[in-house]
Amino acid sequence: MPVLICSLYSTDLVSDHVHILLTYPPLMLLGGLIVNLKATSCQLVWDNYPNHF
Repeated sequence: MPVLICSLYSTDLVSDHVHILLTYPPLMLLGGLIVNLKATSCQLVWDNYPNHF
């Protein structure tokens, strides 16, 4: 499977969500990108704030 690179341009943190502006290759499905972002961000929250939930 080829490595597909995304470019992050901007982020904004709000109390209960995040705004992200990025570009991604046209071969990457948007749904797959969102699943990957959510899984990664959830893991970061669990690792850094274990008592958050």
